[in-house]
Amino acid sequence: MVGFVTTGLRLRTSGREKFGKGLCTVRMSSDAMKDNKMLHVVYRVGNIEATKKYYTKCFGMKVLRERDVPDDKYTNCFLGYGSERRGEHFSIELTYNYGVEKYDLGNGFKYVGISVPDVEAAVNKVAENDGKIIDDSELPASAVAEDTDGYRFQLVPGEQRDPVSKVSYNCTNIENSIKFYQTALGMTCFESSGSLAKLGYGSEKVVHCAAPQQPTTIPF
Repeated sequence: MVGFVTTGLRLRTSGREKFGKGLCTVRMSSDAMKDNKMLHVVYRVGNIEATKKYYTKCFGMKVLRERDVPDDKYTNCFLGYGSERRGEHFSIELTYNYGVEKYDLGNGFKYVGISVPDVEAAVNKVAENDGKIIDDSELPASAVAEDTDGYRFQLVPGEQRDPVSKVSYNCTNIENSIKFYQTALGMTCFESSGSLAKLGYGSEKVVHCAAPQQPTTIPF
């Protein structure tokens, strides 16, 4: 079973709020697009309690809400740095399916970016809480942590209202990916080269698309 699922978006069309996940197609006016927000990234984990501990202790996130659904045999937990209302903060939605302890992470999802005031201090905090740093060769410019399931987090210097700054994916065709995010989801392309594109609804939160598709390796 694959671990990574979707990225959730808050989309406005014709003055009404709609929600989209992953590969969705939405028609929006240019006036509505400015109100769109990135809401959350969704993926599956094998031990939700261990992951919650990692994110709260190592990254300073908070448990925003959680629910257990015994009839369908799964548990959801949302973590982040503040309220999700009106897209004010981006969150990470964890899904634990009863009895599944490990997932194939594939090579599409790269990492979540977190902005921190001091990268070296953030690396020390991860280490002090038994977290895993898999690359600190670029200190103090950046470092990469890996959680208990193998999902990666890039720590970069910076201070902003919401520390979650980006979500990075691999893709097979950079031009097609740019077209999708711009046309279907109304994102703005802030930067584009032959192998990398940065898109989003504002400079504070962006989607990175990298091509050609390759297994996730360090350094990025």
